[in-house]
Amino acid sequence: MMVRVQGKTYTLADMKSWFMARRKGDFPQFLYFGHGRSAIAGEGQSGGRYVVDYVHAAENAFVAKYGIEGYRRRMNKLMGR
Repeated sequence: MMVRVQGKTYTLADMKSWFMARRKGDFPQFLYFGHGRSAIAGEGQSGGRYVVDYVHAAENAFVAKYGIEGYRRRMNKLMGR
């Protein structure tokens, strides 16, 4: 259940963490994605854009791997829907 983006590995749990953090509705100064050696962070407008673009690349990799419906089904199950 992993994908690689620019040499770093991400799981669906990383996607869940990202979406759960965004659900809070706050706009933190720092954005984070991933864990361990694959973690990335960005600060401010340009750094935040870097992280958001990175998350989109990871999401696109999951969609390529599972198909859009497969990705949605897995994420819905992981998010408890």
